[in-house]
This record gives sequence, C-alpha cells and structure tokens, in this order.
Amino acid sequence: MFDRTSLLSRFDFSKTESQAFVVHSVRLAFLVVVLAFTLSFQLLESRVEASHVFTPLYSLIGASFLLQVFFLSFFKSLYKKTLFVSFLFFFETFYITGLIYFIGVQQSLLIFLYLVNLILCGILFQRQGALLLALWTSILFSFIVSLDTGLTGNTAYLAVGVNNLAFFTVAYLSGYLSEQLNVMGEQLKEKVKDVEVLKNLNDLILKNMSSGLITIDSQQLILQSNPAAHYILGLGGEDMLRQPIVEFVPGLDLEDPIFDKEFDVVLRKSNEKRILRVNMSQLRDDQDRVQGSIVSFQDQTHLRTLEKRLRQSEKMAAIGQLAAGIAHEIRNPLAGISGSIQLLQGDNSDAEQSAKLMSIVNREIDRLNNLITEFLDFAKPEAPMEDQIDLSSLMDDVILFVKNDANQGALQIETHLQDGLLILGNRDKLRQAFLNIIVNGVQAMSASETPKMIVNAKKSGAFVIVSIKDQGVGIPDDLKERIFEPFHTTKSKGTGLGLAITHSIIEAHGAEIHVDSEMGVGTEFRLQFQSLHRD
Repeated sequence: MFDRTSLLSRFDFSKTESQAFVVHSVRLAFLVVVLAFTLSFQLLESRVEASHVFTPLYSLIGASFLLQVFFLSFFKSLYKKTLFVSFLFFFETFYITGLIYFIGVQQSLLIFLYLVNLILCGILFQRQGALLLALWTSILFSFIVSLDTGLTGNTAYLAVGVNNLAFFTVAYLSGYLSEQLNVMGEQLKEKVKDVEVLKNLNDLILKNMSSGLITIDSQQLILQSNPAAHYILGLGGEDMLRQPIVEFVPGLDLEDPIFDKEFDVVLRKSNEKRILRVNMSQLRDDQDRVQGSIVSFQDQTHLRTLEKRLRQSEKMAAIGQLAAGIAHEIRNPLAGISGSIQLLQGDNSDAEQSAKLMSIVNREIDRLNNLITEFLDFAKPEAPMEDQIDLSSLMDDVILFVKNDANQGALQIETHLQDGLLILGNRDKLRQAFLNIIVNGVQAMSASETPKMIVNAKKSGAFVIVSIKDQGVGIPDDLKERIFEPFHTTKSKGTGLGLAITHSIIEAHGAEIHVDSEMGVGTEFRLQFQSLHRD
C-alpha cells in the first residue's frame, strides 16, 4: 500500500515539518561544529589576546545559538514563516562573516560554512532565495576582505573572485536541485494519484467479484484473496495470508497443475460437499518469470444440483413418452405368447409342435424381461459418482467379457490403453455403457468375415479420451442425430434402449460423447471424461 504523505515528503522540504526540521537541525549541528572549532582554535592560537578575539567570537556564536534554540523550540509555528526563516539565513551569513573576520580571512577554514548555508537555503527557497543569499554573502565577504590588510592587489581580487564564484555557483546548483526535486514531487504526486485510483478500482473489482480469486507465490502460499473466496470456502473472516492454499482447498492438485483450462475440485467441509469450477493462470513479472499462480473459482454446487434435477426431470418426462413405445414393444411378444398358448390348448397338437410353441413362449418371455430390465435401467435415478475408476482396468474387463462370448470367436479387438487413467464415477454403470457401445459395434460387423475393433484410451491435459472404433456398416447421416433416442433401432430384435441408457450414463458422469460414422467404413464413439490426475 502506498503511503502518499511519506513519499511526497521526501521532496517538499519547505512545507513538510519533518524534512524542514532536518534542514534546520543541520544548521544547529554546524553551529556546534563551529563552537568546537573555535575552542580548538583558542587552545592552539597564541598570537592574539583572548579577550580581544574570542569575546566577539563567542558573542556571535552565542547569539546565533540562542536564535536557533528559540526557533527550534517554536518550530511548529515558525517553520512556515518565510520572513523569519529568511532572517535566520541572513543572520547566519552575518555571524559566519564575523567569525571569519576575527579569526582572519587568510587562514580561516570557516569559509565552507558559507557554502553549507547556501545549500540549505537553496533547499528551502530554491534558486531565487539562494541567489539572494549568495549576493548578501558576496557583499559581506568582499567587505571583510577589503578590511584585511594582509590581502592586497591580485591576491585580494583572486580571493574575492574565486569565493564569490563559488557562492553563486553553489547557490544556483542547490536551488536548481531543489526545484527539480519539487517538480519530481509534483509529478510523483500525480503518479501516486493515478496509482491510488487504479488500486482503488482494483480493490473495488476484487471486492465485488462473484468468483473467488486467490493469488499464490511459488511456494503455494497465499498472497491475496478476495471476499468471494472467503465466502465460497466458508471461512468467514479467517486470515488466509501467507498460509498454504492446500489448507483451504485440499482437492487442488499443485504437484501437477494445469493452467488456463477449467477443471472441477470437490471440496468437503463439515459434512458438506461443494463442487468448485477452478481455473489457474501463471503469475509472471515484467521479465516473463513465473512468480506464482492466480487461482479463480466458482461454486458450482447449486448449478450441478439443478443440472442433475433437470436431467432427472427430462428423464421422467421421457418416461411418459416411452409408455406408448413400451406398450407397442410389449404387444408383439404378448401376441406371440397368446397365439402359442391357444394352439397348445388345441387337441391336435403333437409333442414336436408343442415343444416349438413352448420355445416361442420362452423366447418372447425373455424378450419381455429384457425390455422391462432395460426400461428400469433407463428410468431409475442416477447412482452416486464417487468411485475412483481405473479406465484401463475397466476396459480390460469389458473386452475380456466380450472375447469370452462363444459367438465372438472371429472377433479381433486391438487395444491401446494408457496406464493410470483415473476418473470419478460409478464402475458398474460405466461398465454397462462401454459394454453397450462395444456390443453395438460387434453387431454392426456381423456380416464381416474378419470383424475388427480398435479401442484407445489416453490422457490429454485435464481429460481422459476413450475411443471405440468398429469396421461395421456405418450409420446413415439421417440417423446419426437419433441414435441416442429411446426405442430408436435399426436391428430387428433390438429394443432401442441400449444407446439411450449409454448416453444417460455418460452424461451423468459429466462426460461428453461424440459419434463419427461413414457408411461402409465404420463408426467411432469418442468419450471425454475429466481426469483425477491432470497434466
């Protein structure tokens, strides 16, 4: 956070109390140095009488000292009084001149005090004030040089010329420097205002964001968080600064983070489950070096609940539409069963014919049972999706089951399954979905002498991609959009619920399913799941 007053006070010496006090304290410090120098001079100098030289010296020093003490005692009320402060500098020049005169111009080392006085004046009053003081200094110094009988001719002119040049040069430079500092101060003041406006705008944006935002450093320690982050994480006013982010978002994978892509994190706290939609971005400095990460997230729990209810409502609405389809599907087996039973009731039925009729009855009963089973699978509520499933292992089980089918002796299944493909879901439901797709593909290749299927599963970023491709007859373009509709089938003995159930299961897992098909070439089902381990 910028301290505007502290920053600007470094430049505004004349109007800022602390800085002006430093300037005047320096003047008092040099006065003490002069006193020490005078005492040393008195001890070492034996050519003059003490009362003749040192009484005026101590009188000047004492008067200046009392004036400085008085000024500093009432500093708060006097430091902005321009006339009084100006008088101090002019009097300072006067007493320095007296010191030099009584000690002797030729051997005096106190001429540098003129320069110090000019520099301090330039700091407070800039060039105009410093040059006026330089003029006053030049007049006084020239006067005492003219009184010194030891300096004559060129020596006197050289002393006056060189020192006066130094006076005006130092006055000009110190005043110019002070003016530049003031200009810098004004420019900085405007910049600070701009920074304050931007900072206030940034704070306002962060405060009113509905999304949680947390900034972390390279050590995963929290640098900044907004109120929405506290609310979503249920922290209240708990302090998060300099704390590891995993303490507040345990499900966040920082060992293998993914940037600039959205993914879900399940947060469990106090027997409450929350689903966070998270996006991570790298935090880089002006030299493009990674300094940390920005984690933004939204609470999707309510939305996911609504989505689940909506899917269930759509499913329940579809059940009403399915009633007519089920009635039609049930009517055909019932007609076959009824006819067979009527024939069995006749007196002219022999044993062979009775066996055939009973076989028809059993077959139609099995068909009814399968129809009712698939309908119940489609209509029942979604099962909890809380199992950690290894897709490679699950796919191996499904493929082994299909290969062991006695009717699939000629079937070839080529697999490319990457290890460690973990997702969250329901193992039994997912097994049913994969089995439906593979069986569908096998049936599509029933006319092929060498049926072959290719199954791939790999991790891609935050997702697991599963591809199941057959070399069957393909799906006509006009039927592609209807393959997931209930009771839509091109098979003579199919119920049309298999792919509808599959689509419902895949959707319940939060996954996407895409179908590519070409007549005479084959069909590919491509499923995209969210991975538990991200690249």
